[in-house]
Amino acid sequence: MGETRVTLEGLRQQVRQLAPEDPAAKPLPENPEKARLARNIDRAQRADCKNAYAGLGLLAAPLLLKDAFDKDNGCKW
Repeated sequence: MGETRVTLEGLRQQVRQLAPEDPAAKPLPENPEKARLARNIDRAQRADCKNAYAGLGLLAAPLLLKDAFDKDNGCKW
């Protein structure tokens, strides 16, 4: 009698035959709480000061001065 061996590729092939892909299957929906957290983290990133008030010209000076002393908010240097 021949000896049968279990191979990884053979197991993969058997699994593919047993569980064909369902065309109506959809990925699991994202956790809305995690998505909201990710958006809030992205929004929390401070803008670069050289671009934050670039369109204001000389009017940006007081705003840049305010941001220089405000370590928690404003733009980053």
